[in-house]
Amino acid sequence: MRFDREKLKREITLWTERANSTQQNLAKHIGVSRQVLNRLINGTRGMDIEIVTKIANAIGVEPSVFIEKEQVADASIYVKYKTDRTPTSRRIAVYMGNYISDARNVFGIEVNTDDIPELANGTVIVVDEKEIPVEGDNVVIVKENLEILYGTLVLKRDKTTAKWLFRYKAKNNRAYETRIKKTDKVLLVVGITFKREARNRTVFDGV
Repeated sequence: MRFDREKLKREITLWTERANSTQQNLAKHIGVSRQVLNRLINGTRGMDIEIVTKIANAIGVEPSVFIEKEQVADASIYVKYKTDRTPTSRRIAVYMGNYISDARNVFGIEVNTDDIPELANGTVIVVDEKEIPVEGDNVVIVKENLEILYGTLVLKRDKTTAKWLFRYKAKNNRAYETRIKKTDKVLLVVGITFKREARNRTVFDGV
């Protein structure tokens, strides 16, 4: 995971001006020496999520502002999820260790029926609604009637056309292929995980 030191410098400067304080006071507050904080800011010392989280908490911002966004997808993620079965665009939180990020397009859909034979009840399918799936990707299809199907995106070609199809297993454990309709919502699957309760918030284990 890489960190954006320019943002770190900027946020610390803004905090010292706003709080009428100094970097030395900030260093004391987060439990490091002034020299260590200097080396962090100037890039001569490596940054880890623990120190980044301490700095962020001390100056009142989310740790995510210091993390280069393209790195987020590579981390182990824990995702809050919407309790109804239809994903909608809204702000949710992604937990990576102590790190909290904004992920407006990432959702967890809890499997609470026997309609998906590959996945047990309580499994959570983590999806990204902004990413465009390609052939071979695992996807979730949300139908107009809110039925949820889990399977693989396939491209069937004949002499004249190429049609996008969705291959999935039904609860009778038989495999099916079906055309994707314009009214279907196609969501890229980015992880499979399980729900657990922790400190009064729902997070997930093992993405």
